[in-house]
Amino acid sequence: METISEEVELCFKNEVKSIGGGIFRPASHLFLDILRQKQKSSEPTFVFPTKYISLEAAKIGYGLSHHVNQRREIKTIHRSFFAGSHLDAVSGVIKLIRHNHWLKTDGGQGNVLIYDKKQQLSSFFQPLKTHEEKLFVRGLTFTQSVKQASQLLDESSWIGFILCYDGTETIKEIEDLFALCKRKAILTALDESQLEDWYVENLDVRLKTAPDITVFGENLTDWQVPFGAFTATAAIYEPWNTIPSCLTHSSSYTGNTLSLAMVLALFSKYRLGNVLDLSNELSRDKKYQMYATYVNPQIAWIFFASGLSPEIKRAKGSELFIDASGKEERILDGAAGSGCCLRGHNPEGIVNEVLDKHNRNHDYWNDLCAELRTLTKMPYCFPAASGSSSTDIAVIIALLANPKRTRIITFKNNYSGKSLISLNLSRYPHFQEPFHPFYFDLVEIDPFDPNAIAVLDKELISGKVGLIWFEILQGQNLEMIPADVIDLINKRKIEGGYLIGIDEILTGFYRTGNFLCSDGLILKPDLIALAKGMSDMTFPIGCVLVSEQAYLLAKQKNSTFVTWLENHFITQIGSHIALHGLRKAIENNTAEHVKKLETMFISSLKAEVMKSPLHTDIKGKGLLLYMKLNKKAFPMSILGEEYIEFLMSSLYLKRGKVLFLNSRLTPPLTLTIKQMEELCQSLKGVLKSTNRMHLFFFCLKQVLVIHVLCMKQKIKEYFLRS
Repeated sequence: METISEEVELCFKNEVKSIGGGIFRPASHLFLDILRQKQKSSEPTFVFPTKYISLEAAKIGYGLSHHVNQRREIKTIHRSFFAGSHLDAVSGVIKLIRHNHWLKTDGGQGNVLIYDKKQQLSSFFQPLKTHEEKLFVRGLTFTQSVKQASQLLDESSWIGFILCYDGTETIKEIEDLFALCKRKAILTALDESQLEDWYVENLDVRLKTAPDITVFGENLTDWQVPFGAFTATAAIYEPWNTIPSCLTHSSSYTGNTLSLAMVLALFSKYRLGNVLDLSNELSRDKKYQMYATYVNPQIAWIFFASGLSPEIKRAKGSELFIDASGKEERILDGAAGSGCCLRGHNPEGIVNEVLDKHNRNHDYWNDLCAELRTLTKMPYCFPAASGSSSTDIAVIIALLANPKRTRIITFKNNYSGKSLISLNLSRYPHFQEPFHPFYFDLVEIDPFDPNAIAVLDKELISGKVGLIWFEILQGQNLEMIPADVIDLINKRKIEGGYLIGIDEILTGFYRTGNFLCSDGLILKPDLIALAKGMSDMTFPIGCVLVSEQAYLLAKQKNSTFVTWLENHFITQIGSHIALHGLRKAIENNTAEHVKKLETMFISSLKAEVMKSPLHTDIKGKGLLLYMKLNKKAFPMSILGEEYIEFLMSSLYLKRGKVLFLNSRLTPPLTLTIKQMEELCQSLKGVLKSTNRMHLFFFCLKQVLVIHVLCMKQKIKEYFLRS
C-alpha cells in the first residue's frame, strides 16, 4: 500500500472549505451577483475555448502584466494564459518551459525541478512511486526542502525550476534560489496558488529577482470557481507566438467569462494591476490590441480578420445578437462553446430556480451524483474542473487500481486533452512534438486497419494491459469506433483483466442522442469522463464516473489520495447548476429531440455536401456533426491545416450567418425545429454559391490581413522592448 507522510496527509485532510470538502468555498454574494447579472443581461459565458476575445480576458491580461512588473527594474510585456484550473495551468507552464528548451536545443529534452512542500503536485503528476522511466509524467523531479532544492539546482542540469510558495519560505530563500537559476540560465516559475488570500499576501512587491513565469490558481477567484493562469515574459512566451503554435495549450473551459469576471471584480476591489485605469467599455480595436499585447497575439489577429469572435451584445439559447457596423445582427450559434452547451446560452431557470434558491448548507454534489448513478449505474463519482482534468483523474484512478499492469491502449486519432497527463492519450504528433518524454508503455492501434482485430486481441489477452482508453465517437474526425472492435473489448474484459475507460467529454449529456454515446455499446465500463454538456453553458465543471472494482482497488492502493481526488474539485454552486440543467434536459425529452434534429440535418444537406467541391461527406451522430472537408482539393490543399478549418468557419459565418468551428456542428441541444430548418437553408446557400475560386480569394484576403496584423504587432513590440 502506498505510504504518504503525516504532514502531507494532514494537508490533504485539512483542505475542506465547504460541504463535501474540496478547495471551493460556498458561493459568495459577490459571485452570485456576477452570475445573476450575466444571466439577466444575456452575456455569453462560453463561446470558443481559448479563442474568445473577451473584454475580461484583455483587461486581466493587462492587469497581470502590470502587477508582476512591479518586481522588475526594467518593465517588460507579460502574456497571460488562462487555464481551467491551477493544475491545468501548471501543465501549461511545464509545456512552455519544455517548448523553449526544445527550440533552443533543436529538439532536446530536459528535466524540470519542482519545489512542492505540500506534495500536492507530486501526488497528482506521479501517483505511483516508481522508477523515472516508468512514470506516467516523466521529466519532473520533486523536492520538499529548500536546502535540497538549492543543492539539486547547483549540482545538476535543469531546464526549469518551479517554486510552489506556501507562505513558510523566506524572501531570502526564494531570492537565492531564483538568483542561482538565473546564473545557470534555468527558466523559473513562481507558483502562488497556495496563498489563501492572494490579494493581500502576494509576493509581487517584495521580490527583487523576478521569475520568468508566475502561476496562479483558484485563489484568484476567491476559491469560488475553477480557474488557473500563468503570466510569462513575452520572450518566454515566444514559442507559442506563431499561427501553428498559438493553440498549443488549451482546454474546454479556458477563457470562460464567468471565471474571468470574478477575477476582474476582485482586481478592481483590491485596486491591483492598474485595471481601474481602464474604462468600463473598450472599443473593439482597443480590446483586440490589448488582448494581442497581453494574452495571445496570433489568436487575436486571426479572429479579428476572420470575424470569428464577434462583438456579442446578447446571447440567448441558440441565437447570438452581434454588433455589425453599429447595427444589431442575429446569427445562429452552431458551435456553442464547441459543445459546452446543453440548453444554450443563458438557459431558462438559472436565476429564479438556482441562484435565488441556492442553499449554502445543502449538498448539491451528492444530489448530482445520485442522478448520474441512476442514469449510468456507475456507483462512484469524482469531481473535475474541465474535460482534460476529467481525463487526468480517470487515468490516475486507473494507474492506482491496476499498478502491476503498465500498458495502456488507445486508438489512432483519439483526442483527450492537452494537459501533461491527457496529452499522452491525444494521438496527434503536432500536439505532442515539443513535450517529450511521454509514458513508456502506451500502445496506439488504428481501429480502421484491416489487422486491427488481430493486433488488439493479442494485446488484450497479453496480461500486460491495465487500461484501454478511447472515444467511441472520435472528436477530431467524428468517426465511430467499429462495432467489431468494441465487441472484442467487451468479450476479453474478464479474461484480460483490464479496465475500460471511455472519454465522453464531448459526446455525453445527450450530445449524440442517448445520455452517453457508449450506452448499450460498452457493457461494463470502469471509468467515464464527462464535462462540456455538464456545464449547461454556465459554469465550468466535469466529473469521472467510476466502477466499484476500479474504486476499491485504487482506494486500497492509496486511500488518502483517492479521498482527496473525490473532494478536490467539488463546487456546490456548480453542482446545483449542472443538476438543474440535467433535470430540465430529462424533462424535455432531449434524447428524442436530438435524434430528430440529426435526421433533419442529414436529410437536408447530405446531397448538397456530396456535390460540393468544399466537402466530401457528413460524419457524426446526434448534434455532433462534421461536414468533412475535401482537404486534398484546391484551394484547401495549399492553405495548410492551421488555416483551412477556421477560414471555412469564417466563410459560413460571413456568408451564412451561422457560427461554428472546424466545420463541426455542435449547437445547443434546445435548437428548435424552425432554427434547424433556417440553419440548413443558410448552409445550403453557402454550399451552392461558393466554388473553389471564390473560396481561394476569400481565404487569400484573410490570410494576408492576418499576416500583416501579426507583423505589425511584432514590430510594435520590438520598439517597445528597445
